[in-house]
Amino acid sequence: MYKKINNKTLGIVFAVLLVLVVILFSSKGGHKERSFSKQLVDINTEEITQITITPRSMEGESFDLIKESDEWKISANNQFYKPSSNTVESMLSAIENMIAKSMVANSKDRWDIYEVSDSLASRVQLFKGSKKVGDVFIGKFKFSQPRSMSTYVRLEGGKETYKVDGFLTSTFNRKVNDLRDKTVIDDPLANWNEIAFSYPSDSSFVLSKVNNRWMLDGGIADSTEVANYINSIKQKSANSISENSSGSSLLKIDILRSEGEPIELLVKNSDNERILISSENENVRYNDQNTIDQIFVSRKKFEIKP
Repeated sequence: MYKKINNKTLGIVFAVLLVLVVILFSSKGGHKERSFSKQLVDINTEEITQITITPRSMEGESFDLIKESDEWKISANNQFYKPSSNTVESMLSAIENMIAKSMVANSKDRWDIYEVSDSLASRVQLFKGSKKVGDVFIGKFKFSQPRSMSTYVRLEGGKETYKVDGFLTSTFNRKVNDLRDKTVIDDPLANWNEIAFSYPSDSSFVLSKVNNRWMLDGGIADSTEVANYINSIKQKSANSISENSSGSSLLKIDILRSEGEPIELLVKNSDNERILISSENENVRYNDQNTIDQIFVSRKKFEIKP
C-alpha cells in the first residue's frame, strides 16, 4: 500500500515539476516572440496638447510640438516654427494606431538589440495639458518580404519590447528643420496676370497676360512653356532650410494675381550661398538650389522657337 501511495505521490511531484520547468523555460530567454494584438497607447488625439520628441538623430536634445487655439507649432531653441502640413496629424495617427503584433523580448538586456534603449531610441511623450498620457521609445526598423515594414518599440516603465506595423522611425527620428513648413508658393488656382523677373544687368523681363494671352515684353510668348512653368511652381515646396538671414539681393520675381496679395520671391547671396525668401512663408530661408533654378529661369525659356 505504501508503495502505491509513494508511486502516486511521486507522479504528482513529477507533474508539478514538469509544469514548473515549462513555465521557467517559457519565461527565460526573453527574446522569444509571442504573437498577439494589443493597443499600446490609449489616447484621444483631439485632447493632446503637446508632443515632446527626443529623436535619436539629435543625440539627446528634444523639441516640442505645442497646440494653441487649434493650431500646432514647433517650439525649439526658444523659437517657434510652423510645421509642414499634416505632420502632427500623421504622428498622432501613428501613435493611436500602434498595435503590438508580437512581444519580441521581455527583459532589458535585449533593448540595445532592438534599439529601444534610452540612448538608441527616439522618445515620444504625449501630454494632455500637464498630464503625461503616453511615453514611447521608437526603435529599430525592419523590412521583411513581401513588402512588410515593422518597427520595434517599448513603453516607458515597462521591460517588454514589441513589434508593430509601419516605418515609425521615419516619422519620429527627424530633426526640427525636417518638420518645418517649406512652402514656397501655394496657389493652386494660379490666376496670375503678370510675372516680373528682375535680374542683373539687362536680363530682366516681364510675362503679362493680355486678353487671356501671355506676352513676353510686349511680344507673343510661348503659351505652352508659360503654362508648364506656372504649373511647375504654383504649388512649390523646397527641400532644405538655411539659418542665414543676411545677404545682398541677387534675383527677384513679382507675381501679380487677379485676387489676393502679390507674391514676392527673392534670392540673396549670403556667404557664397544663394538663399530663397518667399512672401508666402517669409519667416523661412531656403537653400535648395534646385528649387531656385526651377523658379528663376531665363527669358529664352518663353521665347517662341523658330
